[in-house]
Amino acid sequence: MQVITTQGIFNTNMRTFWLSLFTAIIAVSCSTYHPKELSFFSSNAKETRRISLKNNDSLEVTYLGCGGLKISYHQSDILIDPFFSNQGPFYSLPLKKISVDTPSVLSNTKTWSPPKFILTTHAHYDHIMDIPVLVDSVFHHQTTIFGNKQTISILKNFQVPDSLCNSITTDQLNKWVEINEQLRFMPLAYGHAPHMRIFGLPLNFMAKHRDSLSTPPKRTKDFPEGDCLAYVLEFRNDEKSVFRILLMNGSASEKLDINAIPKGSIDLAVFCVASHNFTKTNAYPTNYIQTLNPKNILFVHWENFFKPHSHQPQKAVPFTNFRSLNKKLKMSTYNPENILMMNPMSTVTYHFYNTENEAIATTPQR
Repeated sequence: MQVITTQGIFNTNMRTFWLSLFTAIIAVSCSTYHPKELSFFSSNAKETRRISLKNNDSLEVTYLGCGGLKISYHQSDILIDPFFSNQGPFYSLPLKKISVDTPSVLSNTKTWSPPKFILTTHAHYDHIMDIPVLVDSVFHHQTTIFGNKQTISILKNFQVPDSLCNSITTDQLNKWVEINEQLRFMPLAYGHAPHMRIFGLPLNFMAKHRDSLSTPPKRTKDFPEGDCLAYVLEFRNDEKSVFRILLMNGSASEKLDINAIPKGSIDLAVFCVASHNFTKTNAYPTNYIQTLNPKNILFVHWENFFKPHSHQPQKAVPFTNFRSLNKKLKMSTYNPENILMMNPMSTVTYHFYNTENEAIATTPQR
């Protein structure tokens, strides 16, 4: 019989309390910087930007908030890490049970049709926790999910049917997964940056892996990230590539294998902002920008998702240094006119034209 002493409980709770208090103070000091001061920040105003030519076509990308995206092409949708159940405030997370904000999920998705599929990048709560409600109450089991082993294990514990779950294996990395004649994707492995660093030492608030997941998680620490996945999405028309998107919904601390991606072939690169300044060399994302030279960039996971989900202007996510990001981008000499960062539930539409090197992207009002 295991004996738990009152002193042991007290010490554990006190350690958690002081750690939470310390990180909360840092969070408050770090989240005062508003991203509208960045040259590439956009609200919901209309935007016009030139992008690469492919053919007479269009594609929409809606930023859901956190790392979530809805990509629409030819009346078909794809979801990436959909999440609306912001938990918080931050300092309370180590101590509290978390749950899906069902009213927020349903109100933000009430007009949605079932997507072709849902791609998940890793198994943190802010990337997968809302999926069971979406699958059951919004899509009525008419979609499928792709993700790493930990993600699929957690979703099955939330009673998502096995028939809808597809675990991406190491054999599938750096290879195309064919969905239909208009769409395919390539999963790529990388390492997630720590959530913060103290005196240079990495600190993670959630586990990397757990061997056994037999019950639905109830706390943030119970959502182990697993092996992180980036994706190249390729939209096709007449067996030719129309638009390629690189998706990185977590700042990469360990190098992403991009040998399978030809330089200049990415039309839109989606980069996570949170924790960019805690990567091993602090080179992310400019190392990938310089190597891949994407035609356009969309920054996600930038806003303070420890406050309720909102369509209104947001402050920055705690611990993230936006001034450092701005400085790195200026040093990279990448054209800021091709960078976009939007408020949650804003949509950018990319229009392609048949004139050489002509295309326009517009961000309509909601």
